[in-house]
Amino acid sequence: MLKRPSQYVMTVLVLVVIALTGDNRVGGYKQLVDSHATTTASATSTACWNHNEVKYEFEVKGRKYSGNTYWLDTPCDGIKPGYQFSVNYDPLNPTLNATMAPDEAYSFHLDHLLVRIAAGVFVIVGFLFAPSRRKRRFI
Repeated sequence: MLKRPSQYVMTVLVLVVIALTGDNRVGGYKQLVDSHATTTASATSTACWNHNEVKYEFEVKGRKYSGNTYWLDTPCDGIKPGYQFSVNYDPLNPTLNATMAPDEAYSFHLDHLLVRIAAGVFVIVGFLFAPSRRKRRFI
């Protein structure tokens, strides 16, 4: 196992990629499950071509915050600037917000993180146990 230097390099690179592409929002959404408040947000723009993305703003204690979502019940092409909907946010850190119910947002992002980890493990195992491509000479 790991007989070639390139296997070490590739294994380290894959681990770095997994670490950098991991979903760092999982911890934040867990915090949102534990403590959240709800307010009304207003759509500022849409990008329906981008998985039905809706950008929005909301206000907490006189300060504006923004976010984007792909999870609204109303179809994207029916949403115009000013369209209002509920947003959940962390009262101590309103930059952490979600239009999904906090427990759904946490579960969704946790599932995606677990899939990324499983895929990373699969790739690493493939690198570790891949047969050597060197031609063997028999004398």
